[in-house]
Amino acid sequence: MPEGRMLKKLISTSQKLAKLKTDSARLLYTWLLPHLDIEGRFSADPHIVKGYVVPRLKMTPRKITEYLEDMAKNDLIVLYEVDGDKFLQLKKFKNFQLLREDRESKSQIPAPTKDSMLTPGVIHENDSTSKVKESKSKVKESKSLCLEKFQDEDIKLTQLLIDLMSKNNPNSSILRTLTPKRQETWINECRKLREIDKRTPEQIEQIIIFSQDDSFWKSNILSMAKLRKQFDQLWLKAKKEKFSGIKEWLNEP
Repeated sequence: MPEGRMLKKLISTSQKLAKLKTDSARLLYTWLLPHLDIEGRFSADPHIVKGYVVPRLKMTPRKITEYLEDMAKNDLIVLYEVDGDKFLQLKKFKNFQLLREDRESKSQIPAPTKDSMLTPGVIHENDSTSKVKESKSKVKESKSLCLEKFQDEDIKLTQLLIDLMSKNNPNSSILRTLTPKRQETWINECRKLREIDKRTPEQIEQIIIFSQDDSFWKSNILSMAKLRKQFDQLWLKAKKEKFSGIKEWLNEP
């Protein structure tokens, strides 16, 4: 991959870019360009985008997901999934780049197909279909269990913890026995983190990611209740190790 890509003056008058909801989305679009391979492809995993494209900016994976989906909705990129990994491809990439195929290596990212396309809004879903999403459809049939009383952000944050736990241990007995009722309990603990403990969704998201990335904590934080109980210790440990994303909500330079 070369050190850079071309950015033509036409970008200033692009109607599609102008339709993006935020300047942050427009910034991310332009900063993605140097990282695209010869086919205009890159990972659509928001954590990878965060680490490679905007490591020093206050842009959380949650926000990156929103920006990528905004780009897709405005026909600037396509989002797709192959074997559980999510990717993006810039539309009309080759129309605006002077490419030397004899000097660049071939793309290592599979090409998008009609069947692999993602609908904006599902970029974070687990490849096995989210347990919370599954339970939500089942719970709607039961008067005693209902997820509608919870905020979407609590459901999504709980799903993030489930997804990362599943990646760490695909055979987790905890997840295998995670009934709809217990899932509701996890989501309620997330609600308490926000409403009672006054943690923002961004703070909770980063601590979930840290807890499942740390060699010690990922074997100890195996429920939302445990995450809530150990939140302060996790915060201090993440702060000490300068974990990516933590400084975004610490009052530090």
